[in-house]
Amino acid sequence: MRKICLSLLLVTGSLYAQHVHIGSAYYPEQSGKESVAPDARLMKEAGFNVARMGDFAWHNMEPREGVYTLDWLQHAVTELAAQNIQTLLCTPTAAIPKWLHDKHPDIMQVTEQDTRKPYGKRRHACLNHPVYQEYCVRIATEMARAFQDHPAVIGFQIDNELMAESPYCYCPHCRNAFAQWVKRKYQTIEKSKFDVGAHLLEPECSLF
Repeated sequence: MRKICLSLLLVTGSLYAQHVHIGSAYYPEQSGKESVAPDARLMKEAGFNVARMGDFAWHNMEPREGVYTLDWLQHAVTELAAQNIQTLLCTPTAAIPKWLHDKHPDIMQVTEQDTRKPYGKRRHACLNHPVYQEYCVRIATEMARAFQDHPAVIGFQIDNELMAESPYCYCPHCRNAFAQWVKRKYQTIEKSKFDVGAHLLEPECSLF
C-alpha cells in the first residue's frame, strides 16, 4: 500500500511540475535580433519554459506617435517558442517614451513641493492623467491585436510594479480624483471630517 501511495505521489508531482512556469524577465530590445536565438537556447538549457518581455519597451514599440514597430517583439516570441518557451507579454506603460513627455510635459507627476518630476525614470507619469490613460489604451490595444492569436503568448502583465518607488502625485487630476473618492465614500463633508478626525482641526472646510 505504501508503495502504491508513493508511486501516486511521484506521478502526481511529475504531472504538476510540467505545469509550473519557470523563467525570468527578458529584454531583447537591449541586445538585438541576432541575440535572441542563442539566448533562447541558453534559457532552454537552464530549464526555463517562460519569459516575460516588454515592460520598459514603449519607445521600441512606438518610436513615434502612432508608428508601431512590434516586429522585433514578434521575432523574439517566435524564437522563444521554437525552444518551447512561452511568453508573458507586458504592457510598456511603466516607462513613457520621450516624445510623449515632450508633447505633454504636464503628464509627469507633481511632488508635495508642487514641482513636476523630470523625465528619465520609470513610474514617473501621473496614473490619473487622462492623456497618459489614453496613450496606454492605444499601445495596449496594438499589442493585443498583434499577439491575440499567438499560441506561445500565455498572458499579459498589466503595467509593472504599479505604484512602486515614488507613487504619490499631487497634480490637479490626482487631487480631484481623491476628492471624488472621499465624496463617494463619506457622502458629506461633515461625515468625512468626523471619521478622519479633521473636525477638530478643519472646522471651516465645506467643499470636497
